[in-house]
Amino acid sequence: MALVAAACIPFAHHALPVIPVFLPMIGAIAAVAQLLTGAVLYYRFRQSGLASVAILALLFVTALLTSLAFLVSLPDVTPQTGALHPLARLASWYYFFGSVMFVVQIVALVRADDAERRNRHATAHQALSRALLGTLLVIVGCAVLGPVLTSAPFARFFATKTFVLVRLYVIVPAIALALVVAFAYVNSVFQRRLTMIRLWLGVVVLATFFQLVLSTEYAGSHFSVGWVAVLAFWLVAAALFLTMMVVNVHDMLTVLELHNDALYEKSISDELTGLLNRRGFNLRFEEQFRRSARTDESLAVLLIDMDDFKRYNDTFGHQSGDRAIASVARVIASMLRRAGDAGARIGGDEFAVILPKTDMAGAMSVAERIRGSVERLAIVQGEGARFSQITVTIGVTSMHLAGIPESAIGVETSALLGGADAALYAAKDAGRNCVRTRQIPLAGVRGESLAG
Repeated sequence: MALVAAACIPFAHHALPVIPVFLPMIGAIAAVAQLLTGAVLYYRFRQSGLASVAILALLFVTALLTSLAFLVSLPDVTPQTGALHPLARLASWYYFFGSVMFVVQIVALVRADDAERRNRHATAHQALSRALLGTLLVIVGCAVLGPVLTSAPFARFFATKTFVLVRLYVIVPAIALALVVAFAYVNSVFQRRLTMIRLWLGVVVLATFFQLVLSTEYAGSHFSVGWVAVLAFWLVAAALFLTMMVVNVHDMLTVLELHNDALYEKSISDELTGLLNRRGFNLRFEEQFRRSARTDESLAVLLIDMDDFKRYNDTFGHQSGDRAIASVARVIASMLRRAGDAGARIGGDEFAVILPKTDMAGAMSVAERIRGSVERLAIVQGEGARFSQITVTIGVTSMHLAGIPESAIGVETSALLGGADAALYAAKDAGRNCVRTRQIPLAGVRGESLAG
């Protein structure tokens, strides 16, 4: 931007083709960008409560009003005769007052941000109050002085070459100097803790500074190189910060989504075993049931119970019991080799396995592998247990899901789980450390048959 501004100064008065729609187009884009930025910052203030963010919102609303005043004050936009002419003269003064407000708010912003960095909320809100008070005083001053400054005597003075020289070589450079001082102050804080907002706010201040420097060169010569450059810097200042805010909001939403995903995974996972917990099992079971029903496929469920586990806890303690549970969980997890397979810990020493696209024979095979692998762990069982090492008892059921209406989903899921539970009790009655099955027909509520 500095290079472009320097390159434009020697050619600032060079005339370009006149395109009447150019200024309203650029002005509309800049004003909308400033309005959107102010709105985004306001809602961010509502969410964060930070005074510095409120001052930023105020700053961009001021920039919006100043931009509109600048547009209204230009001869190409407002007729120089009729009812709008006094408004145009008033707007040209408001452009000056708006620049003063901009500087006041920049200083207040830095003070508030510096206070928040030191966790001094009272000082930050003091800076916000002063920014609001300073803005109000400038607006009141503009309202009081405006009618006077737009009166006929002053209007004649403003039309003289003396005032034009004062405006060009005193007022505008003074505003530019104030902006440079404000930027230097902001930059001194930026060096302490650089953030995206600080970085791009600095760019906005620089763009405004270059805009004012070039405005002293084109001296009202519309559709010149300097005039177009000033509009370009105006557009840059309006659009860059909005773009940064949109990117920043997108990054925040991405982080929030990842955080929510992590929280969700944590909410459905068992901390000890890494398998699904009871809530996760219920959600996954219903999801797989509906998917299998849509695709007319089989769904199998295994319910697994560790035999005489209370005796193990009583003998070796709960910490050893947790290690034994984790060992069994690792065995179960190692048997789940397809994407849709899922294991869960649904109770203290109770597990469940979901096997989509699996008939009874396939489910029985998985259950036997789990039972045998747990037995081969050779974890010594507690005193008074049926077996010398830890074993598991497994109930297996499978249902071919076809033609099940949506209204019957709840009944059929209960029938499938009920079948697995009945098979588990049958295995316990058979002496434990074994697998038993219960076949569920097409519609679980119409009949059952015990097998195995």
